[in-house]
Amino acid sequence: MKSYKVDPIKNRDEEWVKQIYRYANKYKISNKIIPRNSNLLKKITTLDLSSNNLLHITSAISNLELLETLNLSNNNLINFPDEFSKLVNLKELNISRNKFDNIPKVIFDIESLKKLDISKNNLHDIPKEIKKNSNLCYLDLGGNFIRNLYAEVLKGTLFMGK
Repeated sequence: MKSYKVDPIKNRDEEWVKQIYRYANKYKISNKIIPRNSNLLKKITTLDLSSNNLLHITSAISNLELLETLNLSNNNLINFPDEFSKLVNLKELNISRNKFDNIPKVIFDIESLKKLDISKNNLHDIPKEIKKNSNLCYLDLGGNFIRNLYAEVLKGTLFMGK
């Protein structure tokens, strides 16, 4: 297993790095997943935090400007911080097997999002705001309790569900 040396944080602009380190330590997330080296951390494009029993996501994750793929499946999440919309390069988001009653509204502001897996949660409705995600081409809603699907909401989106 590759380990990373913790580097000193040079200025206050990088307080978010400390916040991510504290978050990683709190949830016992390994250095392999979240490197404790700010230069490596800033270059992360894929982050897999699945199956970590997470109750919340730190807003500091929104500073991972190059992040394209985020897997938060199989946790205990119910919402996201508003800052999550700053993930302007995020293309794939897996939040399946969590405790969402609603799709977090902040997701509708991530224009780059192409693939969203929100299967096996507690969803009952799909809000019409999902149309704001014009690049969304894959949406998995399977294993939820959805009563109504609006054709105009899902137009052009590949729907997967059982």
